[in-house]
Amino acid sequence: MVFAIGFNLSTAVDSIQAATFKIKQQEIENDYKQFLLERDINYKISLRNNMTQLVITGELDIGITTAVKNILKQRPNVSTVALNSIGGHVYEGRGLSKLFTRQSLDTYVYHECSSACTTAFSGGVKRYIGTDGKLGFHQYKHDLSINKKAVNFHNAGAEQERDLEVFKSRGIKDHFLKKIFKESSNGMWFPSHKELIEAKVIDGVIETN
Repeated sequence: MVFAIGFNLSTAVDSIQAATFKIKQQEIENDYKQFLLERDINYKISLRNNMTQLVITGELDIGITTAVKNILKQRPNVSTVALNSIGGHVYEGRGLSKLFTRQSLDTYVYHECSSACTTAFSGGVKRYIGTDGKLGFHQYKHDLSINKKAVNFHNAGAEQERDLEVFKSRGIKDHFLKKIFKESSNGMWFPSHKELIEAKVIDGVIETN
């Protein structure tokens, strides 16, 4: 009898906890959906070169990987991506990188591609930089701004390790990988074009006006 009562109480507590978890999970999902509707979009996606080159300008905000994926479904003739971004969310940089590799796209930088943008850039099958282009690397940091706090990460070091694996999978040399996250999150390392070529980060430099 006592066992039966104890068992029923335990079952009831488990049920209440499960129900509470589902409610909280639903609240989180609803908050995130509302966040997606209200957030500012700080990037622009366009097409040029007879609709064969996708151009991404601005921050790599939450949702940009999905947006690019949807465009590529509608524009299967896209073969290259030009990036002009000072960075954004590390998850989106990684997501874009994997998407570019999966779609066999080449990547280009004519101006600047820094922080999370360099991870996205690394996904190109072939990677090129313009004569005035530069790639910037530094350590990751927690960012609680409105466009990032919904999926903020808690271990910058762990995220850096994940992206190091992404860079390594793209054939980038080990000596270069050891320098990628040396610069503090408040600074930026812009390696020379020669360094980028020697480390297999880029396949070449394109003359631009």
